[in-house]
Amino acid sequence: MNPWFLAAYAGYASFADKNKENDARYLQGLQDLPSVAGLELPFYSDLSETNSDKVLRTLPKHWDYILTLLPGTMQSLGKTPGFGLASTSAEGRKAAMSRMALVHRRIHEINDRCGRAAVRAVELHSAPTRPFADVQSLYSSLEELDDWDWQGTQLLLEHCDSWREDGSSVKGFMTLKEELGVLREFNVRLALNWGRSVLEERDPSAALNHVEMGREQLGAFFFSGTTLNDPVYGSWADSHAPLKLGSKEPWEPQAGLLTEARVRETYHALKGIPGLMMGIKVQPTPPDLTIERRLDFLAQQINAFDRACQAEG
Repeated sequence: MNPWFLAAYAGYASFADKNKENDARYLQGLQDLPSVAGLELPFYSDLSETNSDKVLRTLPKHWDYILTLLPGTMQSLGKTPGFGLASTSAEGRKAAMSRMALVHRRIHEINDRCGRAAVRAVELHSAPTRPFADVQSLYSSLEELDDWDWQGTQLLLEHCDSWREDGSSVKGFMTLKEELGVLREFNVRLALNWGRSVLEERDPSAALNHVEMGREQLGAFFFSGTTLNDPVYGSWADSHAPLKLGSKEPWEPQAGLLTEARVRETYHALKGIPGLMMGIKVQPTPPDLTIERRLDFLAQQINAFDRACQAEG
């Protein structure tokens, strides 16, 4: 099987003692992990909330990268409910497109540093939620972005859970059917996340259903868990719960829905999709875990995902 893109920022986010030395220790430790093709990097208002230039200088040149705009999108939505590429607000859509211009520049800078087209993809989202979004606004944004020179970077529209009338949605963006109807008009492919599909439909089989719906346009798939009535990871939350291994580790979810058997069946469903990028996004608890324990957590999880996919044969 192909190596994974690792959303390593999720494994480090809760670490309290972030500084230059610890950041470097964590990054070096990531390079010693098995089966990693590269990183999914979070994009806020820039590549970093504190020092984007440092991030650019320290990215390993041998890895490939996927940029996800979701962290910054959620931060902006917390301040401006109309922010997003699908916004019906002219100001909200303009702000999202301005951020895309910075993303575009950073992609060129990363590629220049690595001396090749190292940024494989960038994940966009159909924000904001109802009633501030519509399909035509998303279409207009993608139409404009489709004309930019992305140096081979694949634009991905990552599906998150869609809006629910009862107010229980986590992200509350567009439905998968709406998104597919827009992106098939452009050089934009679909990205799915196991946990986000499952929490949307409150059903562990939802990820398989979404793979079937979007198979012809699927460009990336990330494994991220969710839980039902878990004392740590919550219930139907976008908590990046780990793969359930039945271990005695402190990060083991008690009510995790992502199991090795479900990884196997999903991996089987994904077989044969050309050029598919696959990733892992899991987050450990408790927050006081050391860097070494976090790296051990990631190694255990990657090995378990490898085992599940290899067992599928």
